Amino acid sequence: MSEYWCLWELMGDTDGKTRGGMRDAIAAWRQPGWDLAVELATVGSDGWWPHSMALWRITDDAALTRALDAGFDDGLDEHSFHAGRSTLFERISGELVDRHAALLVEHVRAESAGALDRLAGPDAVFAEIFAPWQGLAIWGADDIFALGAREREGMGCGGTPGLADVLGSWAIKTPSRDLV
Repeated sequence: MSEYWCLWELMGDTDGKTRGGMRDAIAAWRQPGWDLAVELATVGSDGWWPHSMALWRITDDAALTRALDAGFDDGLDEHSFHAGRSTLFERISGELVDRHAALLVEHVRAESAGALDRLAGPDAVFAEIFAPWQGLAIWGADDIFALGAREREGMGCGGTPGLADVLGSWAIKTPSRDLV
């Protein structure tokens, strides 16, 4: 069994389908073998607002097969958000740090095979299953202020040799109550 991870990115509307609705949809969706590793709300404008993310750790092959077979009948309330995407990954280095409440989640595209393996600095690096030259670099800090300080010290993949594109979003662990 490979270790699979799935990142959901959910985009809401300003007509009442807020981050709270997306949070509730994520909380209500439970599948055996899918463990919610972290749920995030982006901070600032990432090009779409509101925007939430959920990173799931898939614990066995059968759990992945069940979810793919279910398709739109998987029980997720798609009416809780405007649009979304889901991407399947494998973790290639590092670990998520549970105490980190603020994260920089970077979508990266490498120029060559193996470039993601050579990334140094992120807490965790993931490669897409179906596009292994693309992935995620995740950097964390205890809070949003510490994340800002870490960025001023040079955190992030921008300008890293071997990477063609880097697009990141600042995010915090989703609050337990509606803020918008």
